[in-house]
Amino acid sequence: MNFGHVLKTLRLCSGMSLRELSRIIDVSPTYLSLIENGKQPPPSDMRVAQIEEALGLPTGCLRGATGCVTSEVALFIRNVPEVADFLKAAKVNLMSAEDFMMLTSLINSFGWQRTREALEATTLHTVETFTSNREAPGISPYVWPFLSEELIFDIFGFEDKQRLLGEIVSRMASQFDGLQSEIMVKQLLERERVASTGIGDGVAVPHVYFSGLRRMVIVLSRIPTGMDFDAIDGEPVYLVLLLAGPVSAKDLHLQLLARATRLLSYSNFRESVLKASDPAEIISIFRSAERRIP
Repeated sequence: MNFGHVLKTLRLCSGMSLRELSRIIDVSPTYLSLIENGKQPPPSDMRVAQIEEALGLPTGCLRGATGCVTSEVALFIRNVPEVADFLKAAKVNLMSAEDFMMLTSLINSFGWQRTREALEATTLHTVETFTSNREAPGISPYVWPFLSEELIFDIFGFEDKQRLLGEIVSRMASQFDGLQSEIMVKQLLERERVASTGIGDGVAVPHVYFSGLRRMVIVLSRIPTGMDFDAIDGEPVYLVLLLAGPVSAKDLHLQLLARATRLLSYSNFRESVLKASDPAEIISIFRSAERRIP
């Protein structure tokens, strides 16, 4: 298996951005990207050791994994990059060897379709129970009930973060009487100065606690032409999901932020949102995805 692809998969599983890893090991993001895409040979043993340490991997793991994965498995991972999303979720949830063996046994015994149907039947009732009451903070940790067609829109013609956030907040303010948009924009920009909310893969999730709101509000903006947002991977941003709400809804705020970030980490989900024809379809995409991801 290609060394670069192993490196990229393990980096994604660790949750570390390309830019962050390149900074830690003191190389340019461009050079590291070329390695990950197989356009540069593997780095020196010393550099490999630095990478393993940064990712929290055992010594020799990178080169060892390169040699032990069959070509069929390597091809599958290349064709289905969402495998890395699964491995990341498995790591976060501390899945053990026994867990993987059980999952493998289920799929081998019943096939994936029947296993999937069983999982969906088990989780569907739980999802609908949580999302049945949109206006009750703390009850629904799902994103889609907080989306509205009025606050899903495309934006064109903005070249800097301040003007973009100003436009998004202005459109939000049109739905809430008395909302002090200038103050909210100022707070958002202060947060951006601390660290960019451009989380990579063309996504930004600016968020703010704001006393002028009584409930959580989510605004989703698409930027078809892309815009520089100082994202952690240095790439343009095409999706901006802004969360705002009162301090009293802090727990719900954090739950929604975590779930939105998780959803937007899936490349096929992002592509569906970007290709959707209207706001109603985008809400449907969120709802469908969240039924599959408890």
